[in-house]
Amino acid sequence: MILYLLRRGFTLYRSKKEVKLFYHCFNYLIKEKIKIIHH
Repeated sequence: MILYLLRRGFTLYRSKKEVKLFYHCFNYLIKEKIKIIHH
């Protein structure tokens, strides 16, 4: 049971990290696009 919870928590944590990373990349792309539009 504890192993299952740990594994579940780890996968959730990993997916959260991936979402964060994706969000950061998305934000960066939007900022770059805005810069290009303004120039």
